[in-house]
Amino acid sequence: MNWEAIGAIGEILGAAAVFVSLIYLAVQIRANHKEVRLAAMHEISVEFRESISTFDDPQMAELLTRVNLQDDTLTDAETLQLWLECSASSGCGRRPTINIEREGWTSTSGIP
Repeated sequence: MNWEAIGAIGEILGAAAVFVSLIYLAVQIRANHKEVRLAAMHEISVEFRESISTFDDPQMAELLTRVNLQDDTLTDAETLQLWLECSASSGCGRRPTINIEREGWTSTSGIP
């Protein structure tokens, strides 16, 4: 065997190693993509569960139902409770407005 044959075998082995490493890289990228996608789906489901946990409290569920039915008979305490709950969570969907009247001035603001 001469040096040219040994060099050709080395080049073939090198090309095969590059090919195998490219296949390995493709498999790893695909697996990482799946993991990232699953993590994002998990995060969405956790946030959704947290956002609907408001409805676990019967009083809060009743308040939100009254707001959705456009019931204008909410007391100040109920309005404050709803505002605080919606502010603490990621929101309550439809954003009702709160009218604040104090000593001659009026402010209307949406629940954040």
